[in-house]
Amino acid sequence: MPEIYYSLVNWLLQNWQPLVMSAVTAIAAIFGSSLYFKFRFSRSHSESVIGAKGNIGRDVQIRDVTVTVNDTRALGVVVQSLFEKNFPNLQEDANAKARANVLAFIQDLTKDFVDEKNLFRFSEPDMQYALTQAALAAARTSEATRRRALVALIKRKADASPDDALDMIFSAAIDVSKNLSREHLRFIAFNCLVRSPDYLGLPMDKRGEFINSVFSEFKDVVISNRLSGYCVSLGIAERSPLRRGIESIVAEDFLIERGLSKLTVLGGDISPEMRLAVRTQLSIQQEIWHMIDRWNDSGCSQMHVSLLGRVVAFSYLEAIGKFQGDWNELI
Repeated sequence: MPEIYYSLVNWLLQNWQPLVMSAVTAIAAIFGSSLYFKFRFSRSHSESVIGAKGNIGRDVQIRDVTVTVNDTRALGVVVQSLFEKNFPNLQEDANAKARANVLAFIQDLTKDFVDEKNLFRFSEPDMQYALTQAALAAARTSEATRRRALVALIKRKADASPDDALDMIFSAAIDVSKNLSREHLRFIAFNCLVRSPDYLGLPMDKRGEFINSVFSEFKDVVISNRLSGYCVSLGIAERSPLRRGIESIVAEDFLIERGLSKLTVLGGDISPEMRLAVRTQLSIQQEIWHMIDRWNDSGCSQMHVSLLGRVVAFSYLEAIGKFQGDWNELI
């Protein structure tokens, strides 16, 4: 027995290298086969998702799922997957509410998506990042206008060229919107409308009609230094040393025709009599004047909406159906 034992040990010592190589080869073969079958299963699953959601087109890789984005149904799959992979795991009730909010966001995003030719942009990393930020922001609120404002920004970004300067501004607007409530959106939109170029070229009576129709949407807008300070801190507004009332803004040419210097009008230093003359000419509803008085008397008259703020404002105005035009002409 000892002779057999010593012979076996001697044989192992002489042949250990081939034995080790054989064992390594066998393990590598088993591991490689496992990876191959896993890859084939994953690819088969991805193709089944594509077949169910859209035709073969330009693929978007979302970690372990590949979805083709060439119709709005597939876009919904992309949003859902990005949300699930990036949203923190909350308690059950909060998770359920977040998912419901995202589903509503997806419905708004995919509804009436006219320019489907731009869907290829959702394969770009920058676009997917913006889409993720929008979905995460939408998950946090059930407020419809906030959600639709995010949708407006996503659609405008998809329409823009990646080389366009506005493309990155849309991304910044999506990012800042997650920190804005409906109250903030209404406030920044109203301040944007106050200095709207739509007043230019209109006769005084038509300006009054415009103000009555547009400002009526903002009769209950909250006007406060707290809001203006917050907007300035986010970079969507700027402070001006000039405190200029709405009368001098909407009726600049009228006041100059009445003998005031442009410097006086731009500085907002007009008399109560001139303010009354403007109000008489405009024929604006009394309740709207009350709102304008609140704006004039607050520090908001020193606030100017920045370029980023105007993009945010237009997204809200589009969300409430007050603006459907070309943003490039207004930004």
